[in-house]
Amino acid sequence: MIIGILFMVGFSIADKLYFLDVYGTDCEMCPVAVRKGLLRLRGIKDVKVSDIDFEKNITKFIILSDDGLRPDDILESVKETGKIVGKPYRGKITGVKDIK
Repeated sequence: MIIGILFMVGFSIADKLYFLDVYGTDCEMCPVAVRKGLLRLRGIKDVKVSDIDFEKNITKFIILSDDGLRPDDILESVKETGKIVGKPYRGKITGVKDIK
């Protein structure tokens, strides 16, 4: 799956993959809203949903970004999207991988 993301979008030497868990996603539109919010951030090239668990209200994302993106920007975007849609989204970055 990760390789598919890389080939769909293209990548440069300084790119990173962020693995993000978002808590509070309890309906089918939640992952859509979070993805749209993340794609508005400068430096994000693509966002894919890798897993959805509506029983636990967790959606997992894989984010392809350039090296200029700060992890705090990702978490703030998740929080702000939650405020817009009226849900208490919380994000947690579970991993970062440099792509070389």
